[in-house]
Amino acid sequence: MRSIRNISNQGLDIPFQTPGGVKRVFLTEGKSIEVPDSWTSKIANNLRGRKMVQIVNGRPDPVSNAAPPTKRNQTWFDKKK
Repeated sequence: MRSIRNISNQGLDIPFQTPGGVKRVFLTEGKSIEVPDSWTSKIANNLRGRKMVQIVNGRPDPVSNAAPPTKRNQTWFDKKK
């Protein structure tokens, strides 16, 4: 899921391409919505570049059986010291 927040001082009408067709969402100033990752929108990406919306990708669930971190290989920079 992605969270899209309107950070501009105006309402924005954003169309999304979904598997079922085009869906339009109207965001008033300061409001946010959550959309699935499969929904795409060139207009939302354009508004992100113009700093009118914030798009935050949902964070994956923490892995419970995570492997311990491995030792980092020594680089030429480390050997120089």
